[in-house]
Amino acid sequence: MNDNKKKYSVVKSFMKPFWIIFDNVKTFLLQGACFSTIIVLLSYLTGQKYLCFFNQEVAQNMYCPNSNIFYFPYIVLKLTVITIFINLWYDKVFKNIVINKQYFKQYSKKFFVTFLLMLVFLGLNMMPAVSALLLFFRTPNPIWQIEQLYFTIVGIGFLIPLFLTRFYGLFAQALNGGDWKQFKAIWHKTSGYTMKIVLTVAFLSLFSLLFVVTVTGFFKGSTVLPAEIFNALAEFFFAFVSYFVIVMLINFFEIQKQDFLD
Repeated sequence: MNDNKKKYSVVKSFMKPFWIIFDNVKTFLLQGACFSTIIVLLSYLTGQKYLCFFNQEVAQNMYCPNSNIFYFPYIVLKLTVITIFINLWYDKVFKNIVINKQYFKQYSKKFFVTFLLMLVFLGLNMMPAVSALLLFFRTPNPIWQIEQLYFTIVGIGFLIPLFLTRFYGLFAQALNGGDWKQFKAIWHKTSGYTMKIVLTVAFLSLFSLLFVVTVTGFFKGSTVLPAEIFNALAEFFFAFVSYFVIVMLINFFEIQKQDFLD
């Protein structure tokens, strides 16, 4: 019998990420505002303005570059900024580390590990989209064995994010500076809790989706403000809301780590 049975609670795992934010609301507001401003500046420097992509009505009144040559560098820089944000939040809230110049020198390697793990995390969670595209653009094969193998591989792509939820605690373990390669250990300890974990993730994802859609809805359509100012506000608030969702997920990862690895 798994001795973690009494420890894991869907309600606690859903609510506690929010409690952690509320308990550290000043830290989140300051850090979120600072890093949202960085994203705004980054979008203007690379020409990847928010409303150029999501509000054509306003975008026609401001400069939007015809070429997306800077899109890839923008994404890399944006992920780098998010990586730093995640580490600062975790180390300040969960480890009470003082943030100064020495901090960035001492933990630069951890930033790199976080960046790589974040790429893996995003890539694996995009597998259902890849599987859907493979189904949409597939050409039927007359050999049924090949068809069966094809659908099996594509089907696995849809299931990957579900199994990935059992390994979320390893991301927090990496942020904590511990051994994050405990795949076998966390797989064993989360055995029997997949449905509870997936249910919690589903609730958090639904909240995140509704929150993002609600906030971004305010920046659709026309505006009386100058287009560039409206874009800067839209970019700022979208980034701020995104950081809220990211922090909520990091808090959830930490809760899973505490439940199954600590």
